[in-house]
Amino acid sequence: MKNKLSFLLSVVCLWGVILVSGCSEKDETPTNLTLKEGTQTTQVVYADEVTNQGGISFTALSDWTATVTEVATEAATKAASGKVEWLELSAYSGGPGEYTLTLTLIENLTGKDRKATIEIRCGNDVITITVEQKATTEAGETPAPKEKRLVRYEITNSSSLYPDSYTKSIGELTYNENGKLAALKTISYQGDAQGYFTERIYQFTYQENQMWIDRKTLSGYESDESYVITLNSEGYVSQLYKKKESSSEQHTLWMFIYSDGYLQQIQEDYDYYPGDHEDGDEEDGNVAIDPGVSSGRMGRASDRSILQLNWQNGNLMSTEGEFSDESYHILNIRM
Repeated sequence: MKNKLSFLLSVVCLWGVILVSGCSEKDETPTNLTLKEGTQTTQVVYADEVTNQGGISFTALSDWTATVTEVATEAATKAASGKVEWLELSAYSGGPGEYTLTLTLIENLTGKDRKATIEIRCGNDVITITVEQKATTEAGETPAPKEKRLVRYEITNSSSLYPDSYTKSIGELTYNENGKLAALKTISYQGDAQGYFTERIYQFTYQENQMWIDRKTLSGYESDESYVITLNSEGYVSQLYKKKESSSEQHTLWMFIYSDGYLQQIQEDYDYYPGDHEDGDEEDGNVAIDPGVSSGRMGRASDRSILQLNWQNGNLMSTEGEFSDESYHILNIRM
């Protein structure tokens, strides 16, 4: 009986040793991938934040890789496998060592929250980080999409009769911190060999409902000129005249008449004096035609229509006036 009891106790003790030994060996086995203490596995950033604080810090004992996967939401966008368009990691693979991955994000202008998961793999170990970018800023505002702006254009004109003779105009535009046009630099080539060219720069300044345009010729034979533009209450160009040395000099004024946001008529007043509107000229562009006759240009009213535009369903159908025999693209541009 004693022998049997001793045998059973021996078996129990041996089994206990085996269990302890097994646990000890398992605990001593190193982990391939360890996330640094303090690194959050769920990270939230606001819509206007383009980087996260702290990043993702970890230690890898062997080669590792990282992939980013978009979490299915209404704001999800397609991207290359292992990456998303709005979130980029500073590295996607590496060897043994300590790392801190920084996250670079694109401002969220979708109006919806969006999520992505980051999986870092090293051997059989995996770390998963979830990144959520909110639709609003910390102040609770939803960022508005930024408008795309024209920064360069190139126009080439040629004749079917003389295909080798053409003109080319190239323009580069820059904007001020408020998003308004600040300068336009143009260069125009003429002739078969494109040997003759004119280079100009237009500089734009603003004050209340007026805009000044100063044109300087950098190369060529044109003299410098300045123009003054007045905007109506809706933000459309209503008046334009070429600036002269003295406001007491006679100016030629061009006036732009609108209806429902469409340019209807361009009028000309060739005896305009800045600041003098007694002849019926109004700042808002609703200008009355002056039937008066100038002694210097008999038979012509000082205010006259030089171009009438006819629209139908938002399309320009025809023009009438001095420029109706030429081709024009009419644009209503707010500033």
